[in-house]
Amino acid sequence: MLRVRPNPADRNLRRLLKAQFLTDCSDWLDYVAILALLAFHWQAGLMVYAALALAAALPHVFGAAEAKAFCARHDARSVMASAVKLRGLIAIGLILAPGWPTLLALVFVRATVDRLLHPALDAAFARLAPAEDLPVILGSSRAHERAARIIAPVLAGGLLLSFAPDHLFFLTAGLALVASLLLWTLPVLPAVYSRSREDEPAQIRAALAETRAVPEVRAALFISALTAAVLFVQEGLMAPLLFDLGHEPAMIGLAFAALASGGALADFCPARAAADRRFWRIADGATGAAISLGGLGLLALANLSPGAAVIFAYCACLGLAMAQCTDQIGARPEAWATPERAASVARLGQWLQGAILLAAPPLGAALAATAGIGSAFIVGALALTLTARIAFVAHRRPRKATPAPANTAVEDATPAGPAFAVAAE
Repeated sequence: MLRVRPNPADRNLRRLLKAQFLTDCSDWLDYVAILALLAFHWQAGLMVYAALALAAALPHVFGAAEAKAFCARHDARSVMASAVKLRGLIAIGLILAPGWPTLLALVFVRATVDRLLHPALDAAFARLAPAEDLPVILGSSRAHERAARIIAPVLAGGLLLSFAPDHLFFLTAGLALVASLLLWTLPVLPAVYSRSREDEPAQIRAALAETRAVPEVRAALFISALTAAVLFVQEGLMAPLLFDLGHEPAMIGLAFAALASGGALADFCPARAAADRRFWRIADGATGAAISLGGLGLLALANLSPGAAVIFAYCACLGLAMAQCTDQIGARPEAWATPERAASVARLGQWLQGAILLAAPPLGAALAATAGIGSAFIVGALALTLTARIAFVAHRRPRKATPAPANTAVEDATPAGPAFAVAAE
């Protein structure tokens, strides 16, 4: 009987997906451990969480073009494996961090390394997968990412029941080592990016002209900006909220797992593909997210201490509703633009999200420090209510554009992992 040898390209793709899964797991293990250290071990002030958000976001906001240029000149396999290895070394540094200033500096360095990892990972998928199979492979990559966002926080929560938060960094360093070894087994992957100089002033003019001409583009830009601001409250202030409510560090992992589980459930929503109801689904999700986020804020302001099951249910509902806001094609401004201006509109959306990522953390943390952490969640709920209003008005307006069925977005300028970076997955 003949034995059919497996396709080497399939083996390489499986290795790449496994390495990606391990890397994503180490992201979330690190993030939960960092929040547990800040909230329960060092009991850091709320402005430290804003500094954490800025440390994680700055390289992604300002380093996109430089990262693409670097990946264009180097082998994608070498860039990925070296970046993952550096992440392992940084995890060891996190173990030895004497305080939060050193920890934030290491987070900034790791975010800079991640800025190189993600373009190289995209290039590797494009190089290894046939063009006709690339959408399926990218869907599998997204599924692996979803699974890591659920499994890793649950694992972190379980480990925090028995170990100190900094002990989790040993595990993340080990995962980075295994992922790096897997990546080195891949063949040499010449970069597929081509360096092109973009006339940014011309892009801005084209995007602003499209924004003035197409009301749906304006609505989607406002929606993406508001949801990006709310994500700092949802992710960045969750740990101090749980500390104020009297929960243990393990609850941080369970809360993030609930958020991710709700987001995964949104993938099975049957109405997501209806092109004429994009803004309606966004309005529906924003309303549900406002109720969930406002409920958490009211619990904090009333000094109530609900059980773990209540927090888990609130976070699952919040994750489901926020996924309805951020994962819809209609929430992407470039999806409503004309094809020749889609890239310019996408770039404008990235710049706007980058500005929000830099402004929202200090403002949100200052509000929480002044009026109580529950007030930040209430303001986030009000922002989501405004999002729902904008989406509802856009749904009722006579349609001037139709959202593109394909993903026309250019590379996102926000981080792809945790740390207030789920604005556009």
